[in-house]
Amino acid sequence: MHQPSIYLSYVKADQSWAEQLTALLAPGGLAIRNPQSALLPNEAFEQFREAILASTLTIVLLGPTTRQSRWVDREIALSTEAREDGPGAGLLGLILPTHEDFARPYYDPENVPIRLHDLIQSEYALLRKWTARPEEILSWLAESERRRLALRPEPSLRAAAEIYRFGWDRSVDETRPSPEAL
Repeated sequence: MHQPSIYLSYVKADQSWAEQLTALLAPGGLAIRNPQSALLPNEAFEQFREAILASTLTIVLLGPTTRQSRWVDREIALSTEAREDGPGAGLLGLILPTHEDFARPYYDPENVPIRLHDLIQSEYALLRKWTARPEEILSWLAESERRRLALRPEPSLRAAAEIYRFGWDRSVDETRPSPEAL
């Protein structure tokens, strides 16, 4: 696998997990873009959008409030869109130890972002539980890259309708500008 460019999607409440993941993968020299550090208040959205579009893989950290984040939903949608130069980013969801599904042998679709669940169902996205073992994460990234190149993220009509009707929790994204700007 070539050296991927990784975009890290998460809510502010999970920032410490994002920092841990970045530190775990740093020795491998992976380029990780972190939304909390990528956009300063009143900075041009185009730079932020470019960071997402330049990534070949997106990791979504799944904590207790991630499903309610409209911002994370938009990051998933934008990162997986096909591009002029090829497919969108591969997608890996990581269930954090703070998430109620971490202790279960399965995940509840009602506890993860709708768009992510839809892409898991179509086998485009991969979902795993948090680990502190970089080699395991790297193998998941390699599988996400393989799926990215072999499959196309086809959103279902059911998911589109559910997203349209979903009741987003604005407080989850309160420190971020409107996700429609993406």
